[in-house]
Amino acid sequence: MLYVLLFLGLIIISYFIATTIAESTLRSKIEAETKEMFDKVKDVHPQIVTESDIKNLPEPVKRWLRYSEVIGKERVVSVRLKQKGTFRMGVDKDWIPFEAEEYYTIDEPAFLWSVKMKMAPFFYVTGRDRYFEGKGNMLVKLASIVTVADGKGEEIDQGTLLRFLNEIMWFPSAALSYYIFWEEIDKNSAKATMSYGDVTASAIFFFDDKGAFINMTADRYCDMGNGKYSLEKWATPTEEYKRINNIPLPYKGTGMWHYKKGDFEYVKLEVTEIEYNNPEIYED
Repeated sequence: MLYVLLFLGLIIISYFIATTIAESTLRSKIEAETKEMFDKVKDVHPQIVTESDIKNLPEPVKRWLRYSEVIGKERVVSVRLKQKGTFRMGVDKDWIPFEAEEYYTIDEPAFLWSVKMKMAPFFYVTGRDRYFEGKGNMLVKLASIVTVADGKGEEIDQGTLLRFLNEIMWFPSAALSYYIFWEEIDKNSAKATMSYGDVTASAIFFFDDKGAFINMTADRYCDMGNGKYSLEKWATPTEEYKRINNIPLPYKGTGMWHYKKGDFEYVKLEVTEIEYNNPEIYED
């Protein structure tokens, strides 16, 4: 019995050593990729947003930017934020808690999202979703060791571009970017078409009567398994606004797929911290 306990103890110790090393290696990779992204904006001096900057935008987009209080403030050139929430892999799957950090640059659109999901005591999944130089890559590892996904290709590029476009809800001055073209649909919605690199995709932004962003929908490629992708309706309705850094932002929301066979809500998240124009990596 003693030998069995010793053997189990060695296995547990080996597991913790292996995961610690693997997590440190992954963290170093994420830090290097984030630094590569942020190095491009280190010497950028943000200009102040003026009324003249928004004069040619559709009325609902103007109303959104005014509601978001971007006029008279610096244009955002970099962002860092923290999130928490829950995620599930399927309609019949359990919700898994997660914590995440995300970094963005705007003049050259890019983001890096790193996440840790607690599956069970002492067992977790780590992930890194990246959009850089017009290309996307989703990397997922069990316990930071075993790679279970390393998605690349045209469908991933389209999906990450749309994700970036969606997440400008948290840094609205990015709506002024040269790679986004706006068209008014009606008084509370506008179509945004983003073209960058080899990819062009469009989404519909929805606003309430005050100008607050309330939802975005788009036809986005969805991973259906076995290397197959399908264009499906994707939506990101928001739930609550609050002032973060003295700016009104949607800080709670969900991600949903509107499949033909029914809706699938796959993520619920909350932004817990956000900072603009400080291109530095969070310290552990």
